[in-house]
Amino acid sequence: MRLFSTVLTLTTPLQIYALSTENTIQRHDLDVVNAPMRFLKPYIYNSAKPNIKHKIRPVLLKRKDKKENKDEKKNEKEEKKDKKKKKNKKNRDKDESATGKMRIIGGVDAETGLRQNLFGYPFTVMVTDLTTGIICGGSLISDMWIVTAAHCLAESALSDVRVLVGSKTINDRLGIPKPLTTIQKGYIHKDYNTDTQLNDICVIKLSKPVNIRPVKIDTRPIGDDMPLRALGWGITHNESSSPSNTLKQVDLRTVSKAECQRRYTIFAGNGIGTQICTGNTPGKDTCLGDSGGPLIRQLDPTGDNWALVGLTSFGAWLNNSKTMGVCGSDDVVGVYTNVYKHIGFITAATNLTRSQITI
Repeated sequence: MRLFSTVLTLTTPLQIYALSTENTIQRHDLDVVNAPMRFLKPYIYNSAKPNIKHKIRPVLLKRKDKKENKDEKKNEKEEKKDKKKKKNKKNRDKDESATGKMRIIGGVDAETGLRQNLFGYPFTVMVTDLTTGIICGGSLISDMWIVTAAHCLAESALSDVRVLVGSKTINDRLGIPKPLTTIQKGYIHKDYNTDTQLNDICVIKLSKPVNIRPVKIDTRPIGDDMPLRALGWGITHNESSSPSNTLKQVDLRTVSKAECQRRYTIFAGNGIGTQICTGNTPGKDTCLGDSGGPLIRQLDPTGDNWALVGLTSFGAWLNNSKTMGVCGSDDVVGVYTNVYKHIGFITAATNLTRSQITI
């Protein structure tokens, strides 16, 4: 476990903190002893707190033991292969009977854009930590700045963070990983709360500019029963331990304050508080590996213009739920950070103006 280091300098007026590449991305008041465990522990059972499952998992770029015995590894794989086949078949049968073969969870490959050469969502990036193997999503809001979830990088050193930019797939057709870009600085919201996940937002700056059209942040109000779309490279079924190689999209809908509060009691309401809540789309959801990825809203019903409204944060469920936080189940709601509600933090951290990054 890596402990956080150094005393940070205050940046006025929003009390955000910057670090060099030798340090971690951190807020000054983060509990350096307990915080890392909270990101690794998927469930919070205390009834006084919401049941939360982060949509993050160390599934990519794991370090390998140099002394690993290849023969033993091969035998282990062969032994597990048959068990996995039987288990996967059982899970597929169960999932298909419940959700009708819906595979993010319940999503499909991201669409090809009408005007972009790459794909319909060129602003979507993948963020990973080379040491922990954590994978998250993110969104380009300028040629150098990315917005993602705070819980993705609160434990990371800047020198370990890499970003996949301008690609729909993680690996090429030969299975070779696409090139990754380094970052030069990062800021986490000072008031990020590891218990409630309020202010779960972070911005990072690429080491060099990219020639990709960024996404604008939506200034329109968010209401209930509103159609939105989420993007990510996370797992595509609940038993998976690997990310999707191809960017996925899934269509979701916001739910009312009362509906969301049954699972996440402190939810203030869509467009009122600093979070957005989705649900009532059985078999469709964001899941592990999708954290920090964009939740978007269509600007032009006939085109491919989208605006950023949220960041994937976590899933919450009832205390007596039998599904225990299974992505896409009826008892689970998805909670997202409302990006526009944090526009002051973003502009102060990046020195970008509202007119540059909003629509």
